[in-house]
Amino acid sequence: MSPLFPLTFLQRTLWYFWQRGQEDIAYNSNSSVELVGPVDVNIIQRVFETIIERHAALRTTFLEVEGQPMQATRQLEELGFHVTEESFLNHSEATLLSRIQDYFHYKFDLINGPLIKVHMLQLASQRYMMLVSMHHIISDGWSLQNLSREFSIIYNDFASGKPCSLAPLEFQCYDFKEEETGNIDELRTFWLDKLQGELPVLDLPSDRVRPAIKTYEGDNCYLGFSAEEFQCIRYYASKQGCSPFIVLLSALKGLFYRYSNQADIMVGIPMAGRYEVAMEPLIGCFVNTLLMRSTFQPNWSFDEMVSYMQMNFLESFGAQQYTFERLLNDLRLKRDPARSPLFDITVNYLERLVDEGDVHLHGIDMRGYEVPSKNSKYDIEIDFIETTDALRMNFNYNSSLFDAWRMQKMLQDFKCYVFEAIKHPNISIARINFIQASEREQLLEGFNRTARKDIPNDFLSVLSTIVAEKSQHIALKHQQFTWTYGQLAKVSDAIACYLQNSFHVSVGQPIGVLMPHNDWVIPLYIGIMKSGACFIPLNRQYPKQELEQLTRLDHIALVIADPTLFTQEDSSTARVLSLQHIKDEMQPYYGIAPSNVENVAEQTAYIIYTSGSTGTPKGVEVKHASLINYLHWTNDYYYHNESGFNTTLFTSLSSDLTITTLFAPLMRGDVIEVMDGFADEIVANAFAKNSGIKTIKLTPSHINLLPMSTANDSAIEVVIVGGEALLERHVEILRSYNPFIKIYNEYGPTEATVGCIVEDYDAGRPVRSIGMPIANTQIYIVDELMQLQPIGVPGEILIGGDCLAAGYRNNAAMTAARFIDHPFLPNQKVYRTGDIGTWLPAGNIEYLGRSDGQIKIRGYRVEPGEIETIIEKYPGLSKAIVVLHNADKRPFFVAYIITSQPFDEIALRNYVFDKLPEYMVPERFIEIEEVPLASSGKVDKSKLPQINLMQNPGAFSEPTNELEQTLKNIWMQVLKLDNVSIEDNFFEAGGDSISIIRMHQEIVNTLAVQITIVDLFKFNTIRSQGNFLSTKIKVSTVTASDFEV
Repeated sequence: MSPLFPLTFLQRTLWYFWQRGQEDIAYNSNSSVELVGPVDVNIIQRVFETIIERHAALRTTFLEVEGQPMQATRQLEELGFHVTEESFLNHSEATLLSRIQDYFHYKFDLINGPLIKVHMLQLASQRYMMLVSMHHIISDGWSLQNLSREFSIIYNDFASGKPCSLAPLEFQCYDFKEEETGNIDELRTFWLDKLQGELPVLDLPSDRVRPAIKTYEGDNCYLGFSAEEFQCIRYYASKQGCSPFIVLLSALKGLFYRYSNQADIMVGIPMAGRYEVAMEPLIGCFVNTLLMRSTFQPNWSFDEMVSYMQMNFLESFGAQQYTFERLLNDLRLKRDPARSPLFDITVNYLERLVDEGDVHLHGIDMRGYEVPSKNSKYDIEIDFIETTDALRMNFNYNSSLFDAWRMQKMLQDFKCYVFEAIKHPNISIARINFIQASEREQLLEGFNRTARKDIPNDFLSVLSTIVAEKSQHIALKHQQFTWTYGQLAKVSDAIACYLQNSFHVSVGQPIGVLMPHNDWVIPLYIGIMKSGACFIPLNRQYPKQELEQLTRLDHIALVIADPTLFTQEDSSTARVLSLQHIKDEMQPYYGIAPSNVENVAEQTAYIIYTSGSTGTPKGVEVKHASLINYLHWTNDYYYHNESGFNTTLFTSLSSDLTITTLFAPLMRGDVIEVMDGFADEIVANAFAKNSGIKTIKLTPSHINLLPMSTANDSAIEVVIVGGEALLERHVEILRSYNPFIKIYNEYGPTEATVGCIVEDYDAGRPVRSIGMPIANTQIYIVDELMQLQPIGVPGEILIGGDCLAAGYRNNAAMTAARFIDHPFLPNQKVYRTGDIGTWLPAGNIEYLGRSDGQIKIRGYRVEPGEIETIIEKYPGLSKAIVVLHNADKRPFFVAYIITSQPFDEIALRNYVFDKLPEYMVPERFIEIEEVPLASSGKVDKSKLPQINLMQNPGAFSEPTNELEQTLKNIWMQVLKLDNVSIEDNFFEAGGDSISIIRMHQEIVNTLAVQITIVDLFKFNTIRSQGNFLSTKIKVSTVTASDFEV
């Protein structure tokens, strides 16, 4: 064996990947060539033996010496290299492709070698497929070109009976070391300056949550540019004084900005890394990745973007001898096992490196056979490939993150973007229109074909018809009381007459109602609407001082309240009436019809107060027209306008979620059972076999109150869910009560009248979409400039149509800010929700979170609901609530959980680490007995237990037992530190990919335990490692004095 040589920075990284066992076959360099003619496999064996003898890299293997990886060159006979053969006659092309992919799915042994393998598939008597695979640690893309060229020359020599005509190589790969060039300090300074501040993480839309550990499953999609199209790009590039690659890279980053709203983007650009002419004929691992960080302004024109990108590229290109791997070593970044360091996208421009005339065999037709890779080293590897006179674009993408439709769509969007940019180079990159006309029509009209002409004028007119038809039918139940439709009409008429005659209420005048759940609530609401006034369901949980302030500031002159909740003494401006007072004073008006109200549809039906960012509730005024549009659609869509779906009213009267239960059943002639009490008991009773309840409206938090059922005998047939995100486990719970239950999820802010988007969850369907717009409702998803976002790209959800509220009571400024002019239609309004969503290809919408409540942690944008979904799939857990805490300005997640069995935090943490990236894993898991709910039925996070910040992981902590002290000693030895806290993160303390391998070896040798390197990524503090290892080792508790010298 020859002398040992150190590894380059890149080789050390590849060695580390191989040691981790995670890279699988992603770092194999593969080539498949079809040979047609009198192929001699024996000659091919000799050819490859000769090539392997010529290039030391192909005879290299790897080993560790005193914890450091080294490489050594071996003799050919030591490697046992053989060209293998396989008969593969009479198979289809699909079967052939599958066989080739199976062959390339091979994990090399870097220790024993050989790191090149060749296989001959015989397809016919004179037709072969030659498969060549090398590990990237001893090869690169340029090496494959050299291998192909040498193979053709040597084969022709041997086939002609001649010796190899190639001159001996003057140098070998190990002759070119990563030297410290004279300006190394200057280059280091350049890159460290370039990477100052918070490093950007490109957040492109994906189809799945990023796995906890980076995967390498991949797929490919392609798009071609015709000769004419490519000529347009080249012509524009020549005018700008740059290469076509710079134009394409500028358009690509412009598109990524539109996809992500990020104007600070890093990508990697593979470079040959062969800085000397003598390196060019060699096979070896020389490639370097050029990091290109671009920080641009969205208002730049495309001309300005190209000019900047040219300068940006040349600056980085001039500093490329300071290799990427060396830079990573200097930066000491906290490594995220879910991602590649610094960038997740590479962009490569491939010219024709080898003339086809130089690669041919005498008497044999030799042509490349393209095999789509089923692996991807990055999220997306983008190749621009020049052909004879055209250009091809290839996306090799991570299929664990992206579906094929999304990647193909991105290719199409890119092509549109680049040609629109070239056509209009003076338009800002933020305003380049890359949405095709057909897609634009789909976004504006196709997904919004919701027009309905059969909507009644208002709720009161429909109720009048129902009363005439079902006067003696039961309408309401509460405890021992029942109301017929006739009684409901008679009482509500009397209430209306009393209000009109005694208080001369004006049309649209607000009347507050503050009542517990009882049988008089609905008659009061209807009576108020009949009088021409509008009702305000006031929140029972508001303090009296806040109620008094609200009624005074919003000029609410009349309030009907339960004396236990609010009295005249509590109000300085409003007249406060008790229910008993109403009952007494309305007696003279029984049997008298109230005065007619003109133009009911355009009058305000009710006002609901929602929480505001200023802390002051804002009153949303909903018109009769909007109310009847929702109610009529509700009965048509959920119940097919049929009766027989009795329901229970128990949700908060001050929440617009409850509007569905208050009025929709009355338009069907069904029964509403009014309930007051504990929500868990009410919900459980409603789902009982003989409850008589056929439909219910509730929140996901209410569903969490239900245990899983084994009876499958609930009478409930239809469940409408709203107010919070519906998760898969909620659907599972509901189906456990009735496997045929119909589950609908409503999305909609109060400003869009209860629900404006709905999804019907069929059995087995994943809970991802919030659905499609309801009748007479239009949905648009836009960017910050109110431009349409294409399918699959997130943006703010805008709502238009008949569902819109009139605005905010006594708040013209806020109304103008949220109910804006329609960006696509004249003389109309849309409501800005502040919610982020994206269109899916089928025309349904995925909800992604709040624009004003996005959580960003360590540069990553995170939706806590994703974390909650994963945690709730852990056996025995019924609910998880994830919140972000900031302790000493260090953000971390805390998970509050409800469990039905003993709670093992180590097992749970291990489970979550297997499912999520490290930065999404909560640092604290706190068990709670029940979920605190607000009056709306949503989770009240302010009532969750406070964590003890004195136990903040950022504080310095000494070991608490012998195992932690042993680990601390190992850490200090590996990291060469004088001291370390048991809460310090390994990578933040100076660890890297090589030192974690050394630490793994030290722990295994010292403690005699079997763990993986991946385990050390999961548990990257001494405390977490100690907790993990304590399940394998008996630990004795010690005190600080045990460590004193």
